[in-house]
Amino acid sequence: MDNMIIDMAMRYAVNYLMFTNVAKVGMDGKARIGYEHDGSRLDKPLFDHDLVMDMKEGRRILRLDIMAAADAVSRAVETRYLSPGMHVALILLVKDIGKKRWQSSSIRKSLNKDDPLAAAMQFLKWNKAVLNGRTVVLPHLRARRELQARIFCTFPTP
Repeated sequence: MDNMIIDMAMRYAVNYLMFTNVAKVGMDGKARIGYEHDGSRLDKPLFDHDLVMDMKEGRRILRLDIMAAADAVSRAVETRYLSPGMHVALILLVKDIGKKRWQSSSIRKSLNKDDPLAAAMQFLKWNKAVLNGRTVVLPHLRARRELQARIFCTFPTP
């Protein structure tokens, strides 16, 4: 994966993800630390009373998460070309929704049908979370998906 793409994804992610130095449970009921990291790369449980993350470590883990998302995008998109903006937006989306949900997403399916316009329109569908057993639209997810859709459309294909 091109370091420029990873660096661009890092800059966007750092700007819109809130950093927390201790584990917190989000509105979706899932625990996160650092830049919305799920704890899978840590050697301690998220709620270990000694677990505190500084920003440097948070950025290191965020970079690993972004690289894993970039790998998932590369493996799942069969289209002949992704612009830098498309790549960055897809990486950010996969970091948010996870690899499993990405695999079955309409965005991936549209791209593999060589229909980037349809893919761009699908970003806004990923603005919901389950809260107290109900699926609800979350304003911060809507804003995030709008940004990702704009990034996706930023650099036109040749």
